[in-house]
Amino acid sequence: MRLRGIRLGATGVGVVSGSFLLGLGLAWYLTGDNRMALLTGFAFAALGTLLYLVLVVDRYWTDMEQRMERAMNCCPQLTERVAQLEIDMAGLVIDMQGRDGQPTTELAAEVEVLRDMVERLVGLRLKLLAAGQEVIPPAPKVNMTSVLQGALQESRVDLYLQPIVQLPERKAVYYEAFSRLRDLLGNVIPPSDYIADAERSGLVSALDNLLLFRCINLVRKLGVRRPGVKLFVNISGQVLEDQGFLPELVDFACAHRGGLSGRVVLEGALRDMTKVSPASREHLATLSRLGFAFSIDHVTSLNSLDPAWMADMNVQYLKIDADMLLNAPCAVDRREFLERFASNRITIIATRIEDEATLVRLGALGLRYGQGYLFGEPKPARLDFDQPSRKSA
Repeated sequence: MRLRGIRLGATGVGVVSGSFLLGLGLAWYLTGDNRMALLTGFAFAALGTLLYLVLVVDRYWTDMEQRMERAMNCCPQLTERVAQLEIDMAGLVIDMQGRDGQPTTELAAEVEVLRDMVERLVGLRLKLLAAGQEVIPPAPKVNMTSVLQGALQESRVDLYLQPIVQLPERKAVYYEAFSRLRDLLGNVIPPSDYIADAERSGLVSALDNLLLFRCINLVRKLGVRRPGVKLFVNISGQVLEDQGFLPELVDFACAHRGGLSGRVVLEGALRDMTKVSPASREHLATLSRLGFAFSIDHVTSLNSLDPAWMADMNVQYLKIDADMLLNAPCAVDRREFLERFASNRITIIATRIEDEATLVRLGALGLRYGQGYLFGEPKPARLDFDQPSRKSA
C-alpha cells in the first residue's frame, strides 16, 4: 500500500513538471517573451494536474467496484459454509449426547475445530463486507427445521417475559411469555425467522408445550410471592386441537391445582379459538374450572367481536392492537364498545403501545391495561420477572 502511494506521488510530480516544462518551452519558442513563457508553463502545469486527478479518481473508483464485486461473490459462499458448519456441529453434539452422555475425545476435538472454523469464517465475511462498502448480498436459505430440532434437543430455547402494565400507574401486573431460540454461537434467532418453519414442520407444538410447562414451573417456584401476577402463554391452533396434549395438561393441572389457580392465562388467536372442536372445548372448560384463564389476540376487526360468545368460552382477556382500538372502523361509540366487554367481565388489553401520544389517546377512552415497547421489551425471565421494568413519562 505504501509503495503504491509513493508510485502515485512520483507519477503526479512527473506529470506536473512535464506539463510545466512543455508549456514553458512552447511559449518561449513561439513568442520569445520570458514572462509569457512562464505564465503558459503554469497554465500547462494546472491542466496536467487536473487531468492526472481525473485519471486517479477513475482508477480508484474502478478498483472499488472490483472489490465490491468480489465481496458480493464471496459472501454468499461464506454464509452457506457457516450455516453448514453449524448444522455439522449440531449433529456432532447430538451424537455426543446419544453416547450415554459421555463424549469421546475425538468428537469433542472435532466440535472445537468446527467452532473455530465458524468463528474464522464469520470474521472473514465481516472483513469482506467492510471492503465492499457494506454491500450485503442476500443470504442463502438455512435449513431452519434442523436449527429448531437442534435447539429443542439441546435446550437452547429460552423463556422471555414482557410486562403488561396497569394504567395510568404503569405498574407491571401481568407478563406475556415468549420463546427465543439460540444458535450454536449463542446468537438469539428472532421468531420471524423460525415461526413459519415451525408451523410447517409441526414443531410449533413442541415449542408451545415447552413454553407452557416452563411458565408453570416458574409460577410454582414463585409460590406465594406476588400472588396477583399472571403469565400469558401463547398456544397455537395445533396445540388447541392436540387431543394427546390437552388431557395431559388437565391431569397435570388437577395434580397441582393449588399452585396454579388463577396464575396461568392461555392465549390463542381469534381465528383458532373460533374453530375449536367440541372435544377441545370440553378440555378447555375443564382447565377453566381448574383455575386457568383464557385470552384472545390477533383481532382483525372490531365489528366481528362477540363478547357474549367469548364469555361463554370462559375468555377473561382480549388483546387488541392500540392502532386498531383508536382508528379501526367501529359500529358503536368506542366507549360503548369497551363497556360491552366490561359487562361480560372481559378485560381489554391494548397492545403495541410504542409512544406517549398513543398512550394519551388510550387513556382518554378509559383503558386500564396496556402492553408494548413503551413499557418494556421482552427480556430473559430471570431478569425481567425478578426486576420488573417500569418506565414513566
